[in-house]
Amino acid sequence: MSISGFDLNSFKANFDGGARAFLFFYKPEFPSSIAVETTFSDLVSQGKDVKDFSDTFLNASKQKKMSYMVKSTSFPSRNIEELTLSWKGFKRKIAGPATYDDWTISFNVDNAYEVRKDFDRWSNLIVQIGKDYKREDTKYGNVDTYLKDQYLWTLDRNGNKSSVIKLVQAWPKTVGEISLDYQSIEVSNFEVTFSYQYYEIIQ
Repeated sequence: MSISGFDLNSFKANFDGGARAFLFFYKPEFPSSIAVETTFSDLVSQGKDVKDFSDTFLNASKQKKMSYMVKSTSFPSRNIEELTLSWKGFKRKIAGPATYDDWTISFNVDNAYEVRKDFDRWSNLIVQIGKDYKREDTKYGNVDTYLKDQYLWTLDRNGNKSSVIKLVQAWPKTVGEISLDYQSIEVSNFEVTFSYQYYEIIQ
């Protein structure tokens, strides 16, 4: 016996084609000491000579271009731990604290390796190894200087935002290797794995 209202016509009327894996947008958000967002008007208002700050604007432009270096990523995941309570031989499973898995994103590498260099700079904000690996010369960054919220947009088929995911207080836990091979003609790529406190869907 068929289920009333669950047929091909109902399916076609209710299924909109589904989300596509390639419809997303991500632009890395770097700590302020790496990502320079100064504008011409800011410099002029400060009485500074604009021509002396070409690197500033190149850096700001570079951050925007990084969106085109993104290769792939995933919607972040959340787990709720299971707690088991025992009473008179019976076991009852209840929810415990929520945990959030690391988030990984893959980047294509530009000719100047800038996308990789910036993540290395970020890593150095967290831990900068001392000269000759001396412990007394190793510097550890202040938490406030290296944590940065990250935003991932999913898009509909018209390119409009369908959801916005905010990863709160993220930092690059792992900046992965870049494979080099004389026999390969593929574009080089590498992965960055972020640790973060939690995520929230803000749209």
